[in-house]
Parts: sequence; C-alpha cells; structure tokens
Amino acid sequence: MESLEEKKVQLEEMLQRREQEQKDLEQAAEFLTKEKEKLQNDKDHFQQKIKSTEEQMTDIEKKMKSVETMAESDRYLAMKDLVNTAKSHLNKRQHEDKELQLTVHTVLNKINGLLAGATERKEAAEKHNEKIKEQLQQIEKQKDEIQRKLLS
Repeated sequence: MESLEEKKVQLEEMLQRREQEQKDLEQAAEFLTKEKEKLQNDKDHFQQKIKSTEEQMTDIEKKMKSVETMAESDRYLAMKDLVNTAKSHLNKRQHEDKELQLTVHTVLNKINGLLAGATERKEAAEKHNEKIKEQLQQIEKQKDEIQRKLLS
C-alpha cells in the first residue's frame, strides 16, 4: 500500500510538471503565431515597396526616353543627371528592400519550424499526460481493491 501511495505521489508530481510544460508550450505557440503574423505583414509590406519601386523605375525610364528626345542642351544633360541619380537611389532602395524581405522570409521559416516543433511537443505532452492520468486511475482502483480486501 505504501508503494502505491508513493507511486501515486510521483505520478501526480509528474502530471503537474507535464501540465506546466504543456501550458508553456501553448504560450510559446501563441507567441510564435503572433510573430509569424507580424512578419508576414512585414513581408507583404516589403513586397509592395518593391513593386512600387519597380513602377517608379519604369516611370523614370519613360521620362528618360522622353528627355533623350530633347535637343542636346545643358538642360538635357542636367535632367539626364537628375534622372540617373534618382534611378540610382531607387535601385539602392530596391536592393535594400529585397534584402529585408529575404531576412523576413528567413525568420518566417525559422518561426514556422519552431512552431511545428512546439506543436509536436505540446501534442506529445498531452498524450503523456493522458497516460499518467490513466496510471493514476489504475493506482486508485488498486488502492480501493486493497482496502476492500482488508476490510473484508
């Protein structure tokens, strides 16, 4: 009877630890899900910025062709320099946006992996908790049977 009581206490302690671990995993999964949503929004934002930059570059190219049709003059050269400078800045910004988008994509992939791992651990913890609860029920049944036999 003593060993059953000890086993019951051990299983109850194990169940408490597992339930706490399960709560921690649920919190981690919730946090990772929120971060994933934020990063997905950032990724979409960068995609929109890249698209906008490409549209601006196309517009600048059209303006450049328009400027090139002007007569060779100081005004033409100044406009051409200005357009080239703007194009250079847009290329740089587009490159930076693409790098940021790639970084966000990488972080998103890592979060997806962590989220999958946390979900797996949570499910395993739930299964293990169910087994512990079943063992506790069996111990209680054994304990009740022993007490009935002792009383008979």
